[in-house]
Amino acid sequence: MVSGGVGHPGAPGQFGVHGVQEKRDWPPLTEAEVASVLAHYPALPPVVAILWHSMRPFSAAGIVQMQGASPKTVVVKRHHAQLRSVAALEAEHAFMRHLGARGLPVSTVLRTDGGAGGAGSGASALTQGQWTYEVFLPAQGEDLYRETMSWQPYQSLDHARVSGAELARLHKAAEGFEAPARGEACPLVSSLVAVGQEDFLSALRAWGVRQPGLAQQLAGRAWEQDVQAALGPFHAVLRPLLGAVKLLGAR
Repeated sequence: MVSGGVGHPGAPGQFGVHGVQEKRDWPPLTEAEVASVLAHYPALPPVVAILWHSMRPFSAAGIVQMQGASPKTVVVKRHHAQLRSVAALEAEHAFMRHLGARGLPVSTVLRTDGGAGGAGSGASALTQGQWTYEVFLPAQGEDLYRETMSWQPYQSLDHARVSGAELARLHKAAEGFEAPARGEACPLVSSLVAVGQEDFLSALRAWGVRQPGLAQQLAGRAWEQDVQAALGPFHAVLRPLLGAVKLLGAR
């Protein structure tokens, strides 16, 4: 897998385990790169600037300003092709359309023929070289957690309560979406492969053996004790409920 592996002058750092770090795993988007990608979207005007770069570690994303009035900005997200293919992203976009049709607020995915959402015959993602791209219209509202690492806690109990309610709405809206499970060939996908098993540590151990390079990274580390200490008490609460868990499509 190709990695940027260095800091980039003028670009933000990246979220790391211990906070924001200068070194990025993936190089940030450039204006020339974004212009090349958006040339495949004929309804979009020329690029003016990249207003913001995401610091999240598993992809590169940014808010792109364009000439004219509509739309003023789009969000461009870039993945390495080994992490997300066009087919994998289109499966995710189909799920987004399913949720949107049931009233959930989702970002509008643009298509290469100029259509939005489910309209048009163009692709909702494209590949250039080693990268795979997707383009969205900005979501409505204010992103209060844009500069917050995913593993940090909520800012307030009210935020946690609202998030839990919205997650419940999402699960209800997901019902009826039928698609095959993406499996382990699609990395960085959450699933119940380990946590959803009675003996989650054994299942996690078996899963880890099948992940290229992971065994070498974990060699000499007391990772099983760490996982048991961190997740064991929570899994003990979950275990009696596993029989009632209903898996939905495209998990």
